[in-house]
Amino acid sequence: MNTHADLLKLLLPAFAYDKSAPALSAEITAEGAQLDAFQSLVQALLLEIDPRTTDLLLSDWERVYGLPDACGSDADTLEERRAYLVAKVAETGGLSKPYFENLAAVLGYQDTAITSFVPTSCEMSCESPLLDEVWRLAWQVNLPHQGDNHGFFRADSFCTDAVDYYLMGKLECVFSRLKPGHTYLLFKYKALP
Repeated sequence: MNTHADLLKLLLPAFAYDKSAPALSAEITAEGAQLDAFQSLVQALLLEIDPRTTDLLLSDWERVYGLPDACGSDADTLEERRAYLVAKVAETGGLSKPYFENLAAVLGYQDTAITSFVPTSCEMSCESPLLDEVWRLAWQVNLPHQGDNHGFFRADSFCTDAVDYYLMGKLECVFSRLKPGHTYLLFKYKALP
């Protein structure tokens, strides 16, 4: 591929300039190097318009989307920051199961399924669990293959820490922020095999 210096030399009229003159050759080489650098910068900026590949403009993307927020403040690496940015961009709003399942996939939680509960009625079989009316407002996020998020009091814990607790993950924070205000949200983790 021709560099910009080679292309600039081709633009010079042959009868007016001696292309082998050292001063002219040095000038054209310097101009061509600047144009080459500008072209590589433009090509690098093409990656910056996509939040999945941004690097140089990541802090600007985060500023525009209000990041880091309470749910993404623990993102340390470039990949974690990008993943959280992509999830924030994907937050178009919605109340459907597919919306929340797709959002979980964007955050890296594959095979997430949401379960809705139906209160017990006369038409149900006797084997159905007995659920009262409040369960109509509950939904459960099932997270297979996510490991155990169960924690225990340890020697380095504070005396005010719980003896037995569950760690709240990024997905729980995001879903708790986006869920309808009148609903109850449950998370069910399945340990890795």
